[in-house]
Amino acid sequence: MAAGLHPRAGAPPLTVTHRRLYLRTGLHWTASTPLVNVQSARAVVAGQDAAVPTIAVGVKPNVVLTFAQPVRVLGPYGMTKTAAQLSLHVDDPKGFLAAVGGGTQA
Repeated sequence: MAAGLHPRAGAPPLTVTHRRLYLRTGLHWTASTPLVNVQSARAVVAGQDAAVPTIAVGVKPNVVLTFAQPVRVLGPYGMTKTAAQLSLHVDDPKGFLAAVGGGTQA
């Protein structure tokens, strides 16, 4: 069963299945990774996470994901980045963290 978590109204959902995590921030950023690649998921710590790359667009990030293996992130105009950590914004951070098995510290 998949849990769809909307990062903001009108945007495609972030999707967590029993095997994969799909991250979509509107038309801006897209990433997909096996769920087992999510090493940790936690709330953003102000000041500490300022340098973490973000896929939050127009909102403050409230979740940080750390990956065991870097993830390829597709951006606008064919831009591609690789990230070992990403910050993003979700409307229900507690629900998202529970869905990805988060709440752990990196």
